[in-house]
Amino acid sequence: MSARTWHLGIPAAVAVCLVYLWVNFHLVPDPMPVHFGPRGEPDGWATKSFGSAVALVALGPGIVALTGAASAGLTHAVAQDAGERQQMLSREIMPPLAAWLFWIATVNAVGVTGSLLGHHGPLSSLLMVGSLVLVTVVFARQMVQVHRRVDAAYPPSEKDRRGRWGFYYDRDNPEVLVSLENGMNTTLNLARPAAWAILAGLLVVPALLIVLVSVAG
Repeated sequence: MSARTWHLGIPAAVAVCLVYLWVNFHLVPDPMPVHFGPRGEPDGWATKSFGSAVALVALGPGIVALTGAASAGLTHAVAQDAGERQQMLSREIMPPLAAWLFWIATVNAVGVTGSLLGHHGPLSSLLMVGSLVLVTVVFARQMVQVHRRVDAAYPPSEKDRRGRWGFYYDRDNPEVLVSLENGMNTTLNLARPAAWAILAGLLVVPALLIVLVSVAG
């Protein structure tokens, strides 16, 4: 399917979940669970309201849809001013990227809908996380195939070969942030100590936030 079809599938999937939730709204407890802990058990509650339930179901997919639209627009805009290799890469990336975002949004919408209807707990959380991991693995394999097709049609430069799959290592390059694919991608040069400091910051900050939120909950 085309990237456009996958993108349009996100609001369609949310709509299906909302219809199902509306039909079965009598099963939602009052007060209604609005937050879940690491084990998938509810730890936050609010007065039962279909409007609030709609917001909970649509929030995650809405963020995913906006992120996908922004990524697609940026990639297309950059590729327009790049060479034939970059334009082919942009065309080939869009459908699997859109499909990946669709499945992430759908898993999120289904998971939240099920949680509101009482299907929550460690098993539900495990199924949700497992589904997200599965679709991400499939997406990664598709990206490998995309790069192979593009490389076969337009062999990459030496610089781009050093930047496969988000990793770049070149002691002779003094840059910390390296532009690849004629500006379509930017990655860290892991041969530079500053790059490792940036990477550590990107990983540590979210981890600390998760810990703080868990402790506060």
